[in-house]
Amino acid sequence: MTTENKNAGVVWRPQPRQMEFMRRPEPEALYGGAAGGGKSDALVIEALRQVHIPHYRALILRKTYPQLSDLVDKSQSYYRRAFPEAQYNATSHVWVFPSGAKIYFGSMQYTKDRTNYQGKAFDFIGFDELTHFEWEEYSYMMSRNRPTGPGTRVYLRATTNPGGVGHGWVKARFITPAPPGTPIVETVTVRLPDGTEATIPAEHAAAIYVNEQPAFRVVCTPALLPQLALGRLLTEGWIASADEVEQIAVCAEGAKVQVYLRHPLPTRRAAAQEVASCCTDNIALGSPVELLPLRPVPGLALQPEWVQTLTAAMHAGLPLYRATRAVHSCFVLHKGKIVFACEDLGRHNALDKAVGCAVLAGLPLAECVLYTSGRVPLDMVRKAIRAGVPVLVSKSMPTVQSAELAAEYGLQLVCGRKIPKV
Repeated sequence: MTTENKNAGVVWRPQPRQMEFMRRPEPEALYGGAAGGGKSDALVIEALRQVHIPHYRALILRKTYPQLSDLVDKSQSYYRRAFPEAQYNATSHVWVFPSGAKIYFGSMQYTKDRTNYQGKAFDFIGFDELTHFEWEEYSYMMSRNRPTGPGTRVYLRATTNPGGVGHGWVKARFITPAPPGTPIVETVTVRLPDGTEATIPAEHAAAIYVNEQPAFRVVCTPALLPQLALGRLLTEGWIASADEVEQIAVCAEGAKVQVYLRHPLPTRRAAAQEVASCCTDNIALGSPVELLPLRPVPGLALQPEWVQTLTAAMHAGLPLYRATRAVHSCFVLHKGKIVFACEDLGRHNALDKAVGCAVLAGLPLAECVLYTSGRVPLDMVRKAIRAGVPVLVSKSMPTVQSAELAAEYGLQLVCGRKIPKV
């Protein structure tokens, strides 16, 4: 195939850093760096992600309207080639796409201008040159970042160069807490009776809805909520694969996660029941009468060095655990390399997040190994089996029942794997 043929129909191709930015699952993400890195291009393209949804609404902001001209020019180049039938209204500064979706371009020269967006909702909001904005402006627009209807993903993205009136708060929110590419979670510092200080994690409550029906209430850390919801549905037997999921939308506050399946839920449903988890305060609000049955997991030739890699990583700990000593962790290993490391208040949540990360990344779970920091009772083994993971490693021991269930379905359990203190 010639180069011309390979690139036929390609409007834009992301560079590695642009791709990393656009793959982030968090509700907020910042793309920083010097001029010329393609940040604005990535922001303009990112706004296109959901234009196939008729009620989708997006907003791209610059501090002043004259500064918008470059972004509008980029949109004229990309959008017209990608969607020849799309129309741009120069008076209202809005693109209207064949589906009915709209992408607005706006400004906020003065803080009072934020009231121009009062009462409005945008599934996607993008800030170009975020350090030009005050915190009051950004935080206000966070309240406008909410679903316009079913099936949309709700999130914010921003780009920035160093400097500007908002440099301080942007650095404090996005840069100082963690290295680039690291999910940031909320912690609180408290003073103990002996006068010392300790960092403790914050609890975040979220309700997971499936096809607009309440399914689960989770108490968790606020990072990776879409992955948590997807992993939870898979490991609890609601779905067999991610292909059944049409869309996952998270509200701006992260209090509600809407999962829309490509098919209706079973018409026969169990009476709503509240079954508290032994981890945190998770509650199952209702389940289909017939959950997907357990199936034998595929075999995998486990290499001893893989276990050693996982054990060493678990021993080193993840950032939130090192800071608080109050969370669980779960690692995903694929072909000898740790590809995902998730933390949460509960071991069930951490495992679900890890599974969700792997699924969204397109990793075949049949080739993956999970390492959990928590105990391995029956429900944890059942989760691993439903995910189709062939190996579950833990630094804790299983129960008799969980060991029996693992043996019945071919799940390899490697327990008690921890590096002794020296």
